[in-house]
Amino acid sequence: MMLIQGRVEIVKKDRNGMLQPMTSVGPGATLGEMSMIDGEPRFATCSAQDPTTFAVLTRDAMVKIILEEPALGAKILIKLVTLLSARLRQTSFNLLHYMER
Repeated sequence: MMLIQGRVEIVKKDRNGMLQPMTSVGPGATLGEMSMIDGEPRFATCSAQDPTTFAVLTRDAMVKIILEEPALGAKILIKLVTLLSARLRQTSFNLLHYMER
């Protein structure tokens, strides 16, 4: 999904079952990329903080794009991989910073 308008809080349950805020995102943010790629259940829960508008690209629609418009599908996949790589780098940096405390 791509957030077009509004604000969304992303939370994750901790080991005690309590919801812990991870981040908050606004217009232009994308959500659900990992599930788009690997088909696994979502990693976190999102909660709209304001009225929101999303653009949704389902996994099935993505497969159809790849099969019918390979050049466009490749561009979308490269964007997804680049985004996931950037997030992994940021998470690794945050983890290292946390471990150094």
